[in-house]
Amino acid sequence: RFLGTNPLRACSSRYVDAWPPDVTKDGKVDHRDIWRFAKRFASSIRDRSYSRRLDLNADGAVNFADLAIVWTFYGHRCTG
Repeated sequence: RFLGTNPLRACSSRYVDAWPPDVTKDGKVDHRDIWRFAKRFASSIRDRSYSRRLDLNADGAVNFADLAIVWTFYGHRCTG
């Protein structure tokens, strides 16, 4: 709930953002999720903006700890 993803759905789809590490909402975590997360992370640092959606560990900051969480799911598919 904190991230704004749908807690009642296991997997994301084109119109539903459910699985937190799947930033691209395509059912898997791959290089595109890492790239998009890193790009949005870099812009949030530059603009000093905060994105709850990217704060995967809900610590109030978007940082490398959140990117590390995405990396732990690299290569995985949502199976829900």
